[in-house]
Amino acid sequence: MNLEMFPGTEAWELRRPHWGWDPPPDEAIVLTMNGGPMSVVRVFKQKRLVSVERTLLAYGIGGVYTREDSRGLGMATKVLRETIKRSSGVVAALVLFADPDRTLYTDLGFELLAGRLHALSFGSSLIGSRWKLAPEQVF
Repeated sequence: MNLEMFPGTEAWELRRPHWGWDPPPDEAIVLTMNGGPMSVVRVFKQKRLVSVERTLLAYGIGGVYTREDSRGLGMATKVLRETIKRSSGVVAALVLFADPDRTLYTDLGFELLAGRLHALSFGSSLIGSRWKLAPEQVF
């Protein structure tokens, strides 16, 4: 198994025929095995996590996906950990939208901020403030 980072345009092409997602990411962390993609995290840059008190630069995670025939093997955890490692020290937080009960994310340190908005802060806890994402589109 290999973990690789692909620019958005290459990741967009790599997805075929395995995944159908939109819009194209800025980059993607992809776990490959035997030359084929098995699991992916799409990364969207230039996001801001905004509260009354402060604004943080963040990367958005849009779509953590593992092929159905490879689920339950820890592949999504591997690509998420690699994304966390590569983002730490570059941005203040990672953000994503997911159901509140997704333990995959909370086990890695993501906190539920509001509704389906989760964040992993590389600094102090984000709990207790009213946060929103800017720009507001879901990715």
